[in-house]
Amino acid sequence: MGRMERLYALAKQYALDVRSRALSDLSRAHVVFDAAYCCFLAAVPDCTARRFEDMPDAALAELGASNLGLSNEDVALARRLAEERYCATASIPQAQVLAWSDRVLARMQSHLAGAPQHSGVKELEPTILFLDFDGVLHDSCEAVFDEYGRVQLDNPGLFEHVPLLADALAPHPSIRIIVSSNWQRLFSDATLVRLLGPLGSRFVDVTEMRAGTRSEAILRSVQRRGLTAWLALDDDESVVEASRTDVRFIACPSDAGISDIVALNTLKARLAMLR
Repeated sequence: MGRMERLYALAKQYALDVRSRALSDLSRAHVVFDAAYCCFLAAVPDCTARRFEDMPDAALAELGASNLGLSNEDVALARRLAEERYCATASIPQAQVLAWSDRVLARMQSHLAGAPQHSGVKELEPTILFLDFDGVLHDSCEAVFDEYGRVQLDNPGLFEHVPLLADALAPHPSIRIIVSSNWQRLFSDATLVRLLGPLGSRFVDVTEMRAGTRSEAILRSVQRRGLTAWLALDDDESVVEASRTDVRFIACPSDAGISDIVALNTLKARLAMLR
């Protein structure tokens, strides 16, 4: 049995436990959170490193349910269940929890039906988008620090292009994001997920920030993970240079980012080629 099958089987058993045992509200919330978490793990291939130790349970459950392909309502319920995991009592009615677990179980069974039947079959690899923030999701000149050098996230210009990128990625649910931005030096993975807003559920990791250029850091990540399907969206000079010879690098103008029509259409075209 392959890794994905084992994890889905475990999550399936959690969901069955909800149906077969008289569980308290607290235990039910615990069980379905673990099921959603297992779904999340099963949805991320081994080749993609994960650093979610600092991510709240609710965010993990939301990612798990989203990656399983549940509806927006069921994703939100997964988050609520995780938030109430350590509460003495849960506010969600038992009937609603049981109906949710039925839908989770159905999705697991659907995934298992199409899963490889032995570990010798390679699991499908998602396409990775290496994503910069400054000069892509907003103008690179947008202020991140105040006059005292403190981070200020209340600038409305920050992340203003996230909806554009979310729309561009909407037809491609398997796309996962690795943050290549220097913002990873400032914030934890959990905060990066929150800052990405509707793109947060696609986040899987950050690049390693070592000596060298941005394009070199991306290529190191590609090699370390054994990636074959990937794109990079960035305004860094090294990426601009690399984009002249490698179509997987997509350069954005620093003042417009992904709102630039050429950059946006290029991304859409390259995504279509990967399907």
